[in-house]
Amino acid sequence: MSGKTSDPIDMAHLLLAFFIIGALWQAASMVLNKPLLPEPYRVCQTWYALMTTGVLWPHIASSLYRMEVRNYEEMYAAILTLAAIGIIAYMALDIAERKLCPWKK
Repeated sequence: MSGKTSDPIDMAHLLLAFFIIGALWQAASMVLNKPLLPEPYRVCQTWYALMTTGVLWPHIASSLYRMEVRNYEEMYAAILTLAAIGIIAYMALDIAERKLCPWKK
């Protein structure tokens, strides 16, 4: 066995999914407040400007350094915080589904 999957990634579906996500993001940014959710093109412009001016690289280096330091207390605190957020989000969606979809009982 060569290790390759029998179903390669379908580029048409991948591009369609990327386009749909971008369109939903754009629509949501037009509905919501701009500081809350900026437009996708504005995010790409800002990212490119930060990358080309050299402002982004020190921040990336700082993040990589923090990963290398291995501050386990902060790492475990973040893991527990994210787990709690996930559990709360799951419970909220479960309650919303029970209230909004009574036919699923």
